[in-house]
Amino acid sequence: MKHPILYAFKMICMIFCVAMVAACAAVTLVWLTGKLRQPKQLATVYFDTFALFVLISTATIIIRIALHSRGYSRVYSKSIKEGYTDKFFAYFERRAKRSFTKNKKNAATMALASCYAEAGRYADAVDTLHKIDFFSLDEKARAEYFNTALYTEIISGNTAEAEKIYAAGKGLLERYGGGSSGAEIDRTLAALSFARGDMYDAEAKLLELCEHALPDHVASACGIYLTMIYLNTDRLEKAKLAAEMTIPNISSYRDKQIMLRLMKCIENAYGAKCETACEA
Repeated sequence: MKHPILYAFKMICMIFCVAMVAACAAVTLVWLTGKLRQPKQLATVYFDTFALFVLISTATIIIRIALHSRGYSRVYSKSIKEGYTDKFFAYFERRAKRSFTKNKKNAATMALASCYAEAGRYADAVDTLHKIDFFSLDEKARAEYFNTALYTEIISGNTAEAEKIYAAGKGLLERYGGGSSGAEIDRTLAALSFARGDMYDAEAKLLELCEHALPDHVASACGIYLTMIYLNTDRLEKAKLAAEMTIPNISSYRDKQIMLRLMKCIENAYGAKCETACEA
C-alpha cells in the first residue's frame, strides 16, 4: 500500500506536468496560427491553459478515486453478507488485468492473492503470487510480497512453509514493519508468533500494534487474534471485551465467520464456568 503523502505528492507532480505540457502546446499552436504574437498575449494563453488543465486534471483524479473507493467498498460490503461470490473475485481479477503500469499490476495481483487466501483458496493465492516477477519488484514491494505469502501460509495452517518464507524475507519484513505504515506486516508477524504457540509474544506485538490508527481489516485481524489468545489463556473477561471491540471493525466474510465461532466459544466457556460454580 502506498504512503498517502507520497501518493498525493506524485499526483500533484503529474497534474502540474500535464498542465505544463498542455499550456506549452496551446501557446505553440496559437503562435503558429499567427493570431497572437505579443509575449504578454502568449503568456496569458499559457497561464489560462495551465490553470484550466490543473482544474480538469484535479477533478478527473478526484472522480476516479471516488469511483474506485466506492466500488471497492461496495464489493467488500456485499461480500460480508453474501460471502465470496464469483462477482467478488471478478472485481479483483479485472483490477489486476486492467492495470497499465507494472507497479500497479503487481499491487493488484498481490491484492487478488490476498482475496484468494481470505476465501480459503490457498492454492490459487500461491499460484497468483507466482505470476509476479519477484526480481522486478523494488525493496518495499518485495516486503509486501513476503508479507502476503507469509500470511497466506499462516492462515492456511502450513506453519512449516510459513517459517521458510519468514526466513527468506525476515530482513525486509522487519525493515518495513513498525508504526501505522507497516501495520499489515506487524499483524502478520504477530500471527506467526500465534501459529508457533508463543501466546505471550503474539499478545505483546498485537497490543503494541493496537496503539496505532489501523485500517479496518488489520484492526479486525488484531482483535480476532487477541480474542483467541485470551480464550487460550483462560481470560474470559478479556476475550469477551476484545470480541465486542472487534465486531465494529469486521471487514471480511472470513473474519465474520471466525468471530461468530469465537463468540460461541466464549458463550460456552461462560456456561461451563457457571455450571462448575453451581456444582461447587
